Amino acid sequence: MSAYLKALRPFLCTNDALKEKKLEWIFGVPALLHGRCYGERPKYGLELVDKIGDDCLQFNSPVLFAATDEALVAQIIKCKGRFDQQCIACLKELLGLMAKDRDVAKFVWNLPAYNYQSARFIDWFRPYL
Repeated sequence: MSAYLKALRPFLCTNDALKEKKLEWIFGVPALLHGRCYGERPKYGLELVDKIGDDCLQFNSPVLFAATDEALVAQIIKCKGRFDQQCIACLKELLGLMAKDRDVAKFVWNLPAYNYQSARFIDWFRPYL
């Protein structure tokens, strides 16, 4: 994934009218998790969470259509705790990209947390730094 971020650097750092859309395409758009139990009404967000560390948001990309495709933010979250070396490499590239481009930094800074344990998406970066 870190090689993926390196390759995307020129694409994301290009200032044009589609910059905000490109960030959403790559990093994903947050949406509440939802589930449907048979015979019951649909459940959203907090209703699906048993522990404070459980995911309550999913990050979907508007340009990915297959069920197995995931936005970059979702892939980085999946690496956390399982593939720490890969996660650290991705965070290094992401932080470098954020340092180079103010719009990318603003977008990532404003992403909501994927669980109720933190306030922003980037709050879980600190232990890896």
